[in-house]
Amino acid sequence: MLLENSFTVPVPVAEAWKVLLDVNRIAACMPGATLDSADADGFEGRVKLRAGPVSLTYRGSGRFIQRDVTGWRVVVEVSGREQRGSGSAEATMTAILTGCGAETAVSVQTELNLTGRPAQFGRGLLADVSSNIVDQFAANLAEEVRRDDSEQPRTAATESEIKPTVRSDATPARSDTIDILRVARGPLAIRIGSALGLLAALVVAWRHRR
Repeated sequence: MLLENSFTVPVPVAEAWKVLLDVNRIAACMPGATLDSADADGFEGRVKLRAGPVSLTYRGSGRFIQRDVTGWRVVVEVSGREQRGSGSAEATMTAILTGCGAETAVSVQTELNLTGRPAQFGRGLLADVSSNIVDQFAANLAEEVRRDDSEQPRTAATESEIKPTVRSDATPARSDTIDILRVARGPLAIRIGSALGLLAALVVAWRHRR
């Protein structure tokens, strides 16, 4: 399925490019993500999800397959599997940056393929959750950029600064779990919550009978 999102970074496009290729900073701003390792070409980490009584942890990796500084375009492939299940997730994310003076607009297209329990949620819920996660990420990133900008003067980007950054002194990645029911909106969340509650009750009853 195709998901489309957008957000704004409060710095000019050359600076935003540096920020979005800084794997440590991105992971630190992404809800539910924990970065385990990274180098100039890729990264490994985990993402935690929760939907009512159901919790999932995906462990996976990603790699940069395109970094076009002339077009401000970056493409990343990621894949992961459930730690305690048979589900999997694969995605190709394409981000295009557009300079808007002192700000940068970022549009993201994600080709997503899911198997296992999350695949049953449907495109509507996944699109809704994706939009909310991007909103949280953008808010966290804007806060991070403004704090960094207030602590040190900004310098123009050079060719050596447009490659992915791996920093040992980066802020630790946020490890809070993505709560699907909290970020989903309205009746859709209620329906999913009711279904998951029924599922949990059936599981408890089945275990009690055994």
